[in-house]
Amino acid sequence: MKSQIRALGLTEMAQKLQTSYEVRMTHREACERYADEFAARGISEGPAYVDRLQDLKRVLKLSDAQMGLGTNRVGHLTAHGHVASRAHIQVFLSHDVFHRFEDRLRQDEGEEPAQRRDEQEILEKEDLKQDPFSPYHGGALSPLQSPNLHHGDLYDRDGSTVALPLVEHAQPLRQDSPDHFEDRRGFAPSQVSASQFGDTGSNFGTETYAPSRNMFRDLDKKGEKDPLDLDNDDGEVQEEYKESIARRRWVWLCTLLTFWIPGFLLRKVGKMKREDIRQAWREKLTINLIIWFICGCAVFVIAILGMLICPTQNVFSDAELASHNYKDDPNNAFVAIRGEVFELSEFLPTHLTAVSVVPSKSVMQYGGLDASNLFPVQVSALCGGTTGSISPYVTLDSTNTSDPYTKYHDFRAYTNDSRPDWYAEMMVMMRYRFRAGFMGHTKKDIKNMANSGRAVAIYDGLVYELTTYIRQNGGGLRAPDGYNLTSADQADRQFMSDQVVNIFTYNSGKDVTQLINNLASTIGQDVVDRQTTCLRNLFIIGKVDTRDSAQCEFSTYILLALSCVMVAIIGFKFLAALHFGSSRAPENHDKFVICQVPCYTEGEESLRKTIDSLVRLKYDDKRKLLLVVCDGNIKGFGNDKPTPAIVLDILGVDPNADPEPLSFQSLGEGAKQHNMGKVYAGLYECAGHVVPYLVVVKVGKPSERPKPGNRGKRDSQMIIMHFLNKVSGTWTA
Repeated sequence: MKSQIRALGLTEMAQKLQTSYEVRMTHREACERYADEFAARGISEGPAYVDRLQDLKRVLKLSDAQMGLGTNRVGHLTAHGHVASRAHIQVFLSHDVFHRFEDRLRQDEGEEPAQRRDEQEILEKEDLKQDPFSPYHGGALSPLQSPNLHHGDLYDRDGSTVALPLVEHAQPLRQDSPDHFEDRRGFAPSQVSASQFGDTGSNFGTETYAPSRNMFRDLDKKGEKDPLDLDNDDGEVQEEYKESIARRRWVWLCTLLTFWIPGFLLRKVGKMKREDIRQAWREKLTINLIIWFICGCAVFVIAILGMLICPTQNVFSDAELASHNYKDDPNNAFVAIRGEVFELSEFLPTHLTAVSVVPSKSVMQYGGLDASNLFPVQVSALCGGTTGSISPYVTLDSTNTSDPYTKYHDFRAYTNDSRPDWYAEMMVMMRYRFRAGFMGHTKKDIKNMANSGRAVAIYDGLVYELTTYIRQNGGGLRAPDGYNLTSADQADRQFMSDQVVNIFTYNSGKDVTQLINNLASTIGQDVVDRQTTCLRNLFIIGKVDTRDSAQCEFSTYILLALSCVMVAIIGFKFLAALHFGSSRAPENHDKFVICQVPCYTEGEESLRKTIDSLVRLKYDDKRKLLLVVCDGNIKGFGNDKPTPAIVLDILGVDPNADPEPLSFQSLGEGAKQHNMGKVYAGLYECAGHVVPYLVVVKVGKPSERPKPGNRGKRDSQMIIMHFLNKVSGTWTA
């Protein structure tokens, strides 16, 4: 026991509390409020306020720990002409002195003695069970006989004047407060009226000093309205909090994101009668929408951003085309025709149906190759030249191909089976059904081709080559037998504009899109349009392959980096979850363990399971503390009573236990920083384990109506942190 007292630092804590004041007020407020005390002891009104207070302190034989006076007379001029500094014109009263003065006021009003007699009679009749951890247990004074209730003169005794701090500021109870003693369990401070002193001189008149009203009385009766829905009583003061700029912005954002859900729908369908509940629902929905937005951003970065930065091109290099041959991949063979790549394996059944005389093996031998020479074209059907028409006997190439299967696709004008539009029609069908992409040429490849003497250039993202046309000084001519070619036929051999040919000749390997488009001012836009059609149908060799460009490289590596980060996070979490070696025995730990349970609107079943599971932990029961923090006097959905009442019922707390609320600092802004709470202590037994517990019920100030005491679970965590900060010892929370 001694070692535990030393470890907890209880001696040092007791010494610090020897001088603890409960309330402060200005000299003027004290003299006016307790005027009867001065009159009963013959202290006149002549001297200054501080002198009268010093006389009262001397007559009552009060020590500095019981009554502290600020006596500095340097400062501003008061209403009565006295000079005093605001920092030093206050009087500080201990718990005992403050209660003595307040009890005297109530005795004069005739209320306090009758109430005490009623309480005493009820205690004597019911033989109430005492809390084993109560300071009045085991022959000690009962709560009603305690000196804190002041049935005798406190200041004639020789004992210690140490008193626990209750509240920092105080105000009297309302005279019409229904503070009945039969209300066994209450957590909400009494409703109070506004202070007669106001708020200007000090903080006096903003809090209660002895709240013990049973807020659960009305909540336990089903069928009645929630007390929080009721309007304020006449004369009742409800504190209004000034919203911060950040809070207003957050509310504005919630309204903006949930405007499409009208309030009447939440009232009628959602059964949310109170405005604060509807606002809380909107805030939760806003948080949910923000989470989904973040998830959507993550999906966008992973699945869509890469395609936006580097769109899929479906291009094939020469090596990639060669890999799709019939020998290596018979079911996925590709063939190239004038820069376009087609799926030969898919086209084979159609070809056998149309031309059954050619065996499939002969067709599939072109897999992985460029078969452009296999399909002669009727130039006049695909190109209008510079004037809009050219001779039908003009050919693209003056040389003859040696491929034996070319004759099956040659339907030019000079043949006996002339079908000028056959190639164009077949290419439309092939592009729609069997095209897999384009031949791809990187800018580096294009420069290498230009350096080797080939006339290649880029126009509008496509790669064109006029090498053969330039070397032949135009196209070829081939007429049927017995036809004499005319000079007009010879002139049509140069069906490409000289300006276009010069651009390809002197800008080989470059992007000539702007140069060709600028020709509209010299040769006319109609000629440019006809020339670009000729380029697209006759001279295309593929697309510009940008897969090695900077944006595509960035897309690849950023996705790779994100994937590595996600895999690393998952891997670290997995490794952190692994447990290597034998498990340690918690019984051998020499540390104190605090098991904290923050609760808000949970039901009885979940709370009981949580508490019982913590009690069963294999830590030493003598070094384990169960700390339950009830975040406000809130009644959860589906519960028939508030959460604090459920917790106390589970732990078996005496229903007559009604400690005074103590003030503490909460997380919040402005007046929200001040909160009040009740503390319960005892032992809880479960499955052979007997564990001490502390229950902190945040009840809020008397003026709080919606969600009294609620400050969030982060504030509940700070309560234990502040507690550990004041206790010297080895604890593990």
